[in-house]
Amino acid sequence: CRYNPLYWVVVVFVAASLSLGRGLHWFVGQAGPVRDDETAIEREMRLHVIYLNDGFFGVAAVGSTFDAIWSTCHGRSRAAANSLVDLIVDGTYLASNVLLLHAMRRRDRFAARIGIATNCAFCVGLVTVLVASI
Repeated sequence: CRYNPLYWVVVVFVAASLSLGRGLHWFVGQAGPVRDDETAIEREMRLHVIYLNDGFFGVAAVGSTFDAIWSTCHGRSRAAANSLVDLIVDGTYLASNVLLLHAMRRRDRFAARIGIATNCAFCVGLVTVLVASI
């Protein structure tokens, strides 16, 4: 497995996304454990789900921001509007994960379940858009 070049591409991508996601959450004071007595499942959720995906969505948000600025400067208002919609979707996903980590820190089960449900709804929406575009 370690001799497969695709393995190393995936490892580098995952490490970069994990680092970027942790860096994004560092800005809001969420770079470390949710509490001193963080459970194993909370750690897995924080690292494998939240930080990993937020790194990807953070890069997408930066790309959407630059694309919106570039499109606006070049008079492409429809492309700029599409980029702003992308930025809103990326920002909403990032904000929901910030709130999810905050709920985990407070041990608020109801708010954490709402956060997990919004992530599931987001995934269903993305799959629906993917299937509809085929």
